[in-house]
Amino acid sequence: MGRAWTPPGKRVALRYAPRVLRSIWLQNAMALAGASQLLSSEVSQRRAAVEVVVSRLPQHWGFLACCGVTELVRALENAAPSAEELRTASSIGCISPTLASVLSSAPNAIDVNLAPEGALLFEGDPIATVEGPLWQVWLVVDAVSSVLRANSVVATRAARLALASGRGNVVDATSTSANHVEGAISIARSAYIGGAVATQSPVAAAELGIDLRVSPSSDAVTLSQDDGVLRNGAWAVQSSADDVVLHLGPGHDEEETLAELRRLGVGRGSFAARGLARDADGLEVRTDLVALEEQGLWSARLGVMPDPTVNPGRKLLVRYVDRTNRPIADVLHSVSERLPPSSEARIVGHNGVMTPSDIEGAVSGVPLLVTMLRSGRRVGGDDSIDVSRRRLADGLDAVPLPFKRLRYPSRFPVGLSPTLAQLKSELFVALA
Repeated sequence: MGRAWTPPGKRVALRYAPRVLRSIWLQNAMALAGASQLLSSEVSQRRAAVEVVVSRLPQHWGFLACCGVTELVRALENAAPSAEELRTASSIGCISPTLASVLSSAPNAIDVNLAPEGALLFEGDPIATVEGPLWQVWLVVDAVSSVLRANSVVATRAARLALASGRGNVVDATSTSANHVEGAISIARSAYIGGAVATQSPVAAAELGIDLRVSPSSDAVTLSQDDGVLRNGAWAVQSSADDVVLHLGPGHDEEETLAELRRLGVGRGSFAARGLARDADGLEVRTDLVALEEQGLWSARLGVMPDPTVNPGRKLLVRYVDRTNRPIADVLHSVSERLPPSSEARIVGHNGVMTPSDIEGAVSGVPLLVTMLRSGRRVGGDDSIDVSRRRLADGLDAVPLPFKRLRYPSRFPVGLSPTLAQLKSELFVALA
């Protein structure tokens, strides 16, 4: 992969640029460098299929709550940069003349399928698929991963705190620390979808129409009542009132803090979370090249370089449920295979089991990813924030307890159909 193009002899100064680059195509200099490299070859115009996969969850996370879909779709449908953005990008040396020319003239040809906002995902599930000319896919797929990851972490942390609370009294205090208005709104929106009942950001409350909930800090109360008499500052947890919002500390151990407060008998008031946007150690969301056009036909791939952990080919993610709508398993099917009746569906590779197994109790199966963009144009409208919130709440209610425990959860079965497992085996044999 070549490095980003810079005019000969030009040094790029690291200074504040008054002209903002808003296009999602211009957000990652490494992706721009890669696209420039690809444009030097005919492979750049071939259609490619790339999956964004939840390849690993943190040790104590049994699920990931999908969020950031609305924000992402809006960015992708407005991906084409303006002439002013292209001039700015060229002037700072982050795009080559060839790439600038292509960006100014080529239509957005990206197709994107995404998990609906508020959907529950499990380890091994794809959260998105991106298809289109390879150079365009290359430009956006890291941004797709980044937006979905950041917002899904916020929603998942909020959902876990809501489960720990058991009373639906978690308040978003993280958005007040955002560096810009858009960031505050994004965090508060994801937190609300995850289960937070209110926010402490006035901007987000006004924009999203959700409750604003605060109470004076203990320091403010102490100073307002200062009469010069020295008192013990110990906190009497039993005195917490219904209108008091208790902060869960600096943000790095909020679940543990909330559990301790519950143990001490603090059940009234609300709990404000400051660490919802903190990245999740152990969470891996990766991008896999799974198919590339060859002579006008799709050819399954095991990544850019053959990787045994990549599941090849264009796929459908089907969630199988029982008669009570309880999820049983997620199975990746090839788009070219005929889906069997749900009662006959089988799964391979789940939890290390490499022989086909029946999905006992399955009565129906529904593809989880939904088409959001076709050729860069939106398909359908946005879900409202309340619809997404209800989707997540209903999903958590339906998931069996072992998969949503807050400590040492069981791993939900995610695997391949026998047809897809056979394709993967044949590809490795051909590469041997």
